[in-house]
Amino acid sequence: MIISNYFSNKTFLILGMGKTGTALSNALYKSHANVSFWDDDPQIRKKFTKSNFKKFSNTKKQWEAIDYIIPSPGISISGDSQHKIIYLSRKYKKKVISELDLFQDVISKENKINKNNIKIIAVTGTNGKSTIVSLIHHLLKSNSVPSSLIGNIGNSIFNSKFINNGFYVIEVSSYQLETSKIFSPNVAIISNLSSDHLSRHKSMKNYFNQKSKILNNLVRDDTAILNCNHMLVKSKALDLFKNKKSNVVSFDFVKKESRFYSSKKNTLIKEKLRKIKYDNPFLYGEHNEENVQIALKALSSLGFKKQLLKKSLYNFIGLAHRQELILNNKNLKVINDSKATNIDSMIKAIKNYKNIYLICGGILKDKNLNSLTPYTHKIKKVYITGVKKNQFINFFSKKNKIFVSSNLNKIVKECFKDVNAREESTILFCPGAASFDQFKNFEERGNKFKKIVLGNSKK
Repeated sequence: MIISNYFSNKTFLILGMGKTGTALSNALYKSHANVSFWDDDPQIRKKFTKSNFKKFSNTKKQWEAIDYIIPSPGISISGDSQHKIIYLSRKYKKKVISELDLFQDVISKENKINKNNIKIIAVTGTNGKSTIVSLIHHLLKSNSVPSSLIGNIGNSIFNSKFINNGFYVIEVSSYQLETSKIFSPNVAIISNLSSDHLSRHKSMKNYFNQKSKILNNLVRDDTAILNCNHMLVKSKALDLFKNKKSNVVSFDFVKKESRFYSSKKNTLIKEKLRKIKYDNPFLYGEHNEENVQIALKALSSLGFKKQLLKKSLYNFIGLAHRQELILNNKNLKVINDSKATNIDSMIKAIKNYKNIYLICGGILKDKNLNSLTPYTHKIKKVYITGVKKNQFINFFSKKNKIFVSSNLNKIVKECFKDVNAREESTILFCPGAASFDQFKNFEERGNKFKKIVLGNSKK
């Protein structure tokens, strides 16, 4: 847990008491801060009635006492869906601060910390964030370098291990960046960009504007690393090259080239990307080649030797629900890719396998599925689940055989029945959509799928 005297006697209002809000409240309380809280769910408010935190009741006296308001990442802070407390904060002239900025304050202002001994590597983007941060963390730990993996993966920031010397490796979402103003990592990475969270951000431009805030406070010795798979990211990279405020690395994985601007030498180097040789089934596929390139560049920009780092690629163990191999019989692989919550991530998975029996469905984030068209020939049959299925049905029924059911058990049984045991085949659970129609999150969805598959394989 991150505790700091910097918070002592200040008054915070925590808006949203989920995992992040609870961890933050505990850390602030143990730092001798005054903590008030609010959650829109009455059951959650009841849960914290007898806690060390005071329930916010929207009185003038409480408003006057507040120093900072910290909204949880899921709380909307602008537009028509803006939370009422955020709206009132402007009336009372109270500062709304992000968890990221609060963390930056601790690193920058806490007297006990020598900020020169701490480096922050932060990763945002649509897909690949979790693998990149996990890989960077693994490479550091394998080389005996202290590292704390935090943020949108695993431990929330303030519930994480406190380190005086080493690296904080942070997975950062667009929601976390929305309220961020001073967050300033030493290495800031945008892993890629595709359509996601548009119900909140409304447009790709707005979505990317939130993502690109990770780059706003970089200075001369810092490094920006961008995967220029989208025109918005490519345009941002060009701006960074022109502004010359920090080191900049841009990857073009289509053209197989990279560009590097050194702020120290004031030089721009363009070079062809060489394929990195490693043999690790957890890092197969084009998307993982990109993840490895980005992770190695992040650490080499901080002075680590690439050859030393490459040795640690062999024993990296992949993350659950990210193209996770859960069954590997003679001619059949079963893959759990529940983390694939958009069509771009579905395409990345389909590229890696052949004779695919595809299980998909959920709450679609993409309005158009036509980007899947070049890959439908790899699919033997499509099994469509979830509550709202029409968009999947309308697309795949014109190109593939389909089976439809809202019951995942039925879907898996039908899938095993259809598989041709005489050829190499893959059952690919790759929803391409969010899980909230039937599950709490993608982890619960993936675990359900694994349980069903392992039950069927024993019969």
